[in-house]
Amino acid sequence: RKLSVRGVALVIVLAFLVLLSTLILAFFSSVQTEAQSAQNYSNGVAVKQIVDSATNVFMGQLSDATKSVKVPGNNSSEPIAWASQPGLIRTWDNSGKLWRIFKLYSAKRMVEEPAGSYKVADESKNEVPVGWSSQPAFYADLNSPVLVPDPAGTIVPGGAGSSAKFRAEYPIIDPAALTDGIKGFSLAAPPDFTGSTAGTDPVTGLPIPDVTGNPTKSPSANPAAMPVAWIYVLRDGTITVPAGVNNGGRTAHWQNVPDQYAPSATNPIVGRFAFWADDEACKVNLNTASEPTPWDSPRAITIQDLNAGKFQPARNEYQRYPGHPFTTALSPVLFPKIKTPLPTADKESIYGIIPRVVGGGSTGATVSVKTTNTAASTITPDSDRLYANVDEFLFNPSRDENAIIKPNLLQLKRARFFLTANSRAPEVNLQGKPRISLWPENYTASSRSTFDKLAAPLSGDGGRVSRALRRVLRSGLRPCRRRGCWVARGAGSALP
Repeated sequence: RKLSVRGVALVIVLAFLVLLSTLILAFFSSVQTEAQSAQNYSNGVAVKQIVDSATNVFMGQLSDATKSVKVPGNNSSEPIAWASQPGLIRTWDNSGKLWRIFKLYSAKRMVEEPAGSYKVADESKNEVPVGWSSQPAFYADLNSPVLVPDPAGTIVPGGAGSSAKFRAEYPIIDPAALTDGIKGFSLAAPPDFTGSTAGTDPVTGLPIPDVTGNPTKSPSANPAAMPVAWIYVLRDGTITVPAGVNNGGRTAHWQNVPDQYAPSATNPIVGRFAFWADDEACKVNLNTASEPTPWDSPRAITIQDLNAGKFQPARNEYQRYPGHPFTTALSPVLFPKIKTPLPTADKESIYGIIPRVVGGGSTGATVSVKTTNTAASTITPDSDRLYANVDEFLFNPSRDENAIIKPNLLQLKRARFFLTANSRAPEVNLQGKPRISLWPENYTASSRSTFDKLAAPLSGDGGRVSRALRRVLRSGLRPCRRRGCWVARGAGSALP
């Protein structure tokens, strides 16, 4: 008997319907995924553009402040001089009068034209008033900390009954560096500070904040707050600063602001940014600093003075060359609690982690170098590449932790603000001349060399005795008859 095939067509049709439904669902799912990916990419581009806006504003300020003329592009315009500091560039006109102040941080007024002097301490009281921490729509704390678990931490946010301990992590500068004794670092309580204090700074007379408390208990409890103004970005790319705040400081308003700078329904706010620019040239460069051992004529009868003259440096022992960048000390950051002079063993450990510097030679003016043997009196600098950033300082070329860093890791993290791996600064002064021109020169003009006669006018002194040298003469030093030396009156020792 023949089999019935009357239901085969129905099965085939159902199979094709299932297949088509699967394809349609896959297509719609792909379209939805692509739309979401496109939206995510668009949001990423928008965020990057807002970030780039902060960089471009800073670069514009820097460019305008360092044009060297009042009218950029017009070299016949009145010249100006400029000087930088972290967060600020000052300019002066041809008469020496203060011209403009270019701020390198986000503010309501990015350029100031003071009538007289400009004191940051006085102006900041008006720029960042008391109560700024209760206006989050207008001000941002760039150094706002977070708490991280740490069994050795001193912060217990849960109160006396809690056993969880934390420590504060800061994005820019850690105020706990005060407890490490880093030389030259001081901290005054910021405006609106509600935390406890730990005395008064003897130099500034300002209260010193207590850095051991909980800086996250309120917006005004941060002892190292860095408040700056928010700069808002509109859809058409306009950047603007609000006129004030409403709703308890949580809402910004643009009352009495020109329409092109005020947000609207057709040109709404798409983002905001805040920034502060540091001056890396003010920090200790890990690639050009080490730990010095002086090499000079003895000035007094101390063991250090005697050793400085007794143990001459080896060739390429840069950390003993007077004036060399490697004579910049890292110990105020790495060993802030050790009083100078630093022990020889600690110096040698620093040389072991700094590129281009090696130990040995005179071993910190403790070993006599055999000058009769060229090979023995020469040390070979290492070939380690320079550090690209401060984080690389934690590791040696073998990717192992540096032995000198491991036991002091938290201290180094607190000192990170004072370190850099890049600190490019102009090598010339405001007039395009070398910043420092210093070399020994005979007091008698007829005895000066060809180099002396050429270098003096090129250094901007016109061949005359410099002001610094005249101060030396007035301080009690008189020239001796030997070439290129000065004799201290009454001391009886030659100063090369």
